[in-house]
Amino acid sequence: MGDRWSSRPRYRTRLMLGVGSWLIGLVAYRQALARYFGETPGSGDWIAVLFYSALWQFVLVRFGFWPLFLWLGARITGARQFLQFLLNPILGALVGLLPTLLVARVMVPSDKGLVAPEGLLFVILFACAGAAWGLGYAFLRTGQAGIQ
Repeated sequence: MGDRWSSRPRYRTRLMLGVGSWLIGLVAYRQALARYFGETPGSGDWIAVLFYSALWQFVLVRFGFWPLFLWLGARITGARQFLQFLLNPILGALVGLLPTLLVARVMVPSDKGLVAPEGLLFVILFACAGAAWGLGYAFLRTGQAGIQ
């Protein structure tokens, strides 16, 4: 298995970017929970947050972030590449809100799902994860990260 991953640095980079942006989202979730609500997650709550956010992060990376940013990167080339540092985090945060909107709509049929404390925490988690993905991809796409 080592040869497969070492010969394909793009897959390793994609995996590292996905996991790294997810971890940034988790840190933002935990900080928001501590700062704004004065709480720390219990072990059962934290396991649920880890599981569901990892599941949605995988879906987002595979079907949201990667196709969107491949498409966008193919259209922004040359002297306009600096636009990726502006557009990618914003689009990443917006795309990152999709799972929160879907889960809130399914779990809470009224519009109160997003303004509930748990809904706001997931908005923070996925918006930060999406912005981190977008910024990381901008660095990778423009060659600023030193990884090909």
